[in-house]
Amino acid sequence: MTPKPNPNAVTDAPVLTCLRTFPRFLLNTKFVVAIATLYLIKGEFHPHIQTSPFSNEISSSLATKESNGFFTDVADDTWELLKRKAHDMQPNTHNPTRSNPKAFFQENYEPEFVCQNERRVGRLGDGGKWICDPHRIITGTHNIECLVYSIGSNGDASFEAGVLQDVSSDCEIHVFDFGTYANAVAKQTGYNSTHTSVGYIK
Repeated sequence: MTPKPNPNAVTDAPVLTCLRTFPRFLLNTKFVVAIATLYLIKGEFHPHIQTSPFSNEISSSLATKESNGFFTDVADDTWELLKRKAHDMQPNTHNPTRSNPKAFFQENYEPEFVCQNERRVGRLGDGGKWICDPHRIITGTHNIECLVYSIGSNGDASFEAGVLQDVSSDCEIHVFDFGTYANAVAKQTGYNSTHTSVGYIK
């Protein structure tokens, strides 16, 4: 005969019942809580990060100074790693493929510096170009002039038009070409650029 449950008896919560049934789950839970607690202690695992003596914020003064105010939010230790990367890649004095243009460019023109938020401006394929963190240019044009020299458009001014639209309408753009594309470039940029033909041969 099955005993009737006592309505006044204290029963375990579902969570406690689960923990008693699966003790490994309890152990794993304690481990996760312990790790999370340690992780939340500021600076516990990052003694190498330079911080301001007046706050707990990570210092980015080195990047700000050495980039002339362009990178204002890159931590000092990260900036040092980026500098070391560029230093270690150049100069490449070993040129066994000098007579092979494709191999030469592959070995000597690898990215030395990577921007976190680089963005392609202009159409895909020939015409568009990659810009390093254009949002920094947008915020900087209040006090700094934006000057763009674009070499080689072949009549496609999608990059120049993209700069004016997506970066800053105050940018001063000068286009240099081997061909005479002044009218085409002017129309695509709303006549907000200059075009100079260089070395053009009829």
